Amino acid sequence: MDDPIPTDFQPLSRLDAAWAEMRRSGEDEAADAASARYLDILLSEVLLCPLASDPDEEGNDPDAIEPLIVEHGGVGAVVVFDSEDRLANFLTEPTAHVALPGRAYFEMLDGAELPLILNPGIAPVEAVFEPQTISTLAATAEMTDEELASDGFGNGQILPPKAPEALLTTLATRLAAARSLLVEAWLVFVDRDDEQVSTLALALEASEGASEAGLRSLALELSQLGAAHLDEIPLEVLILPRDAALFKTIREQGFALFGGHI
Repeated sequence: MDDPIPTDFQPLSRLDAAWAEMRRSGEDEAADAASARYLDILLSEVLLCPLASDPDEEGNDPDAIEPLIVEHGGVGAVVVFDSEDRLANFLTEPTAHVALPGRAYFEMLDGAELPLILNPGIAPVEAVFEPQTISTLAATAEMTDEELASDGFGNGQILPPKAPEALLTTLATRLAAARSLLVEAWLVFVDRDDEQVSTLALALEASEGASEAGLRSLALELSQLGAAHLDEIPLEVLILPRDAALFKTIREQGFALFGGHI
């Protein structure tokens, strides 16, 4: 494994502990669950960001703050810290800062073409998030609860799917790697006769206690895999509750990609 954990490493924060667990987990099912836990904490943990100027009078409004841009590796970057001590040790003079959940920084920097650095200079838990990763995490964070848990099919008729073999193989492989998050996954075709676009839909049943952030990230990744293989129709990814009435029809009409009748 790259970048092994130093033998004297002592986690000082929730993110430290989640990072260490992720590094120890290797590349099996445990690794997927550990990565999801790290992502959960990264998006929800309150992080401190030094500012170029004092925040607005109302406080921590992401739309009204101006992060301090620091030089890192020859380029400008925004920095955040998961403790007051780490922030204070980084700064050379008192500087105003803002405290926001991690998701707010990814959403704020999406499209800004600036990297975000978590705990710069603090080995081994420093993490650099490049602009492309920031955009992915911002999209993950912005997925609504309705997108995560809804019937999503509207008035469409659920039918057996027709999909490229390459897409089926790609989706099945990724779903198998995420087995700690899932109970079942079914692919169906949703035929809509109104103004909505007919789609392929991937219906997922989450396992009990599955990480919300992990599910968000998985749903986004699966949608992107669909876009890479489909030209004419989109792939919707829907995470349904275990008792969703639609699952009866989905199981009758759909193609099992994980769990189910496999």
